[in-house]
Amino acid sequence: MFGEMPERNIVTWHTMLIGYVNNVEMSKARDFFDKMSQRNAFSWTVMINGYVQCTEFKVALLLFREMVESLSDRPSHYTFSSVLKACAASSSLLMGRQVHSMITR
Repeated sequence: MFGEMPERNIVTWHTMLIGYVNNVEMSKARDFFDKMSQRNAFSWTVMINGYVQCTEFKVALLLFREMVESLSDRPSHYTFSSVLKACAASSSLLMGRQVHSMITR
C-alpha cells in the first residue's frame, strides 16, 4: 500500500519504519531508512532503538555516530537513553564518556 500512496510525507515514512522495527525486521527497516528522502532525529532514534532491542549494540553505536555527523538536530533524550544502553551492553567506556559529555553540554 505504501508504494501506491499518491502522497508520502515524513509521517507515512515513519509509520512504515516503525512497523519494520516493531516486527524485528531490521534489514528491511535499514533498507527503508536508507531510501528515506528526509530524516530527522526521530527517524534515527527509531533505528538506533531497534538495533538496541535486537542486541546489535555495535551497529546502534555506529548509526549514532553517523547521526551526529549528518544531522543538525540535537539527539533527543530517547536517543541518548538507547545509546547509553548500547554503550553499557558493549562495554564501550570511551563512547559512553563521549555520549555523557554530549548530554551535559
